[in-house]
Order: sequence, then structure tokens, then C-alpha cells
Amino acid sequence: MIYSIVVVITSIFTPYHIVSYNDTPIKIETKNVEEERLDKLADEIWLLESTRGKNNYSKCEAVGKINGIGYGIWGGHWICFDSHEEEMEVLKKWITDKEEKGMSEVEWKCLYSGNHYKICSDRQTIERRNEK
Repeated sequence: MIYSIVVVITSIFTPYHIVSYNDTPIKIETKNVEEERLDKLADEIWLLESTRGKNNYSKCEAVGKINGIGYGIWGGHWICFDSHEEEMEVLKKWITDKEEKGMSEVEWKCLYSGNHYKICSDRQTIERRNEK
């Protein structure tokens, strides 16, 4: 009978695992926990702002670009992106910046949306209750 030994070497500092199967190393790409968390948060914003790109900002679409994340749109000003990857990277950097400055997820989501997300009205309701 032949037995196989599988060894997995994992590090939180590398974006991959090294797996050894019968002494043959195999590199398997993975994302670290923080990248996955940021991807999930950015995807949630994308869903809330444009139903995952189904309702992009029309002024950007008119010039052959996109903005499905609602980033940089206020008054007569808007920012357009060349690709979905570009807009998601900008959004993830924005989230990281706010968290590094000490903002909670609820705080930065309310800032980002101008207090339009449901979580913001829920937060305001709780704060009003706590004041009484």
C-alpha cells in the first residue's frame, strides 16, 4: 500500500500556499484575509451604488468610461474610471485610508454615502434613543 503525505506551508505574509504532494511542491495562489475583507466591502459598495454596474453614472458612460461605485460624484463634479478594476482599487484605498485614520466601518460607510445607507439611519435612531 502506498501512502501520500501532503504538507501545507502557510504564511499570512505571502499570497500563496506551498503544498507538497509526494515531494512535489505545488504553489497555490490565495488572498490574505485583509484583501478578502476589502474585496467584500468594495463589492458591497458597488452593489449599493450601482447594482454591480447595472446603473453606472451616465456622464461617465457618455464618454466611454465607468463609475459604478459613486466615488467622487457631487454637484457638477464627477470622476470616471477606465475599468472596473481601477474603480475598485481606488475604493479599497479609500476604505483603507479611513480605517487607518480610526473610522469604524459604519462611520466610513455613512461618510461615503452622505448618510444615505440604511445602516446610517439605523445608527442615528440608536444614537437618539441613547440620548433620552
